[in-house]
Amino acid sequence: MDKRVTQKGFTLIEVLMATTLLGIFATAYMAAEGFNVTDSVTMKKEMVLQKLCENKLNQTLLDVPDLEDGLTLAPKTGNFSEEGLPEYEYSIEFQRLKIPDISKIIGEGGGDGEGGDSGGDAGEGDDGGGMKAGNDAIAKKIFEMVKKNVEEMIWQVRVTVKEKGTDFPFTLASFVSNRKAKIKVQI
Repeated sequence: MDKRVTQKGFTLIEVLMATTLLGIFATAYMAAEGFNVTDSVTMKKEMVLQKLCENKLNQTLLDVPDLEDGLTLAPKTGNFSEEGLPEYEYSIEFQRLKIPDISKIIGEGGGDGEGGDSGGDAGEGDDGGGMKAGNDAIAKKIFEMVKKNVEEMIWQVRVTVKEKGTDFPFTLASFVSNRKAKIKVQI
């Protein structure tokens, strides 16, 4: 007699493997979902910080105080209790624009002026070297005059907003012009 056994169902090993794979996929899915929720909460906080920072910067740009050296001593601080968000605080800092010296911009050496080329070659006449030195002196004088005027006219404002209890700040900066500055030209 020929007995044929027909199998209708899964073996215990197959069921255990399927259950293990399902468990692994479910764990991975839940972990990814948890990260998404955490990222969403963080992104929401970042968006609130950004909006508050933008609003405070815009308010500052619309109502610029008198820009004088006393303004740079301590930042102006406060919170957003008027907007119904007392858990957020801000600081506003003003700084003068700092332009480096021309020697740092063009890369001149510190001690020997033009990098040791001020004496001229044996074939050059006195006019060529003297003309270059004169032009350099005029350019430096013009640069210094422009530098002083720009540093007086342009200031930087930096607004930082953070939630109390956290160390995660959001900062925006912009430039403001000093309306009371006068351009001084001395020849």
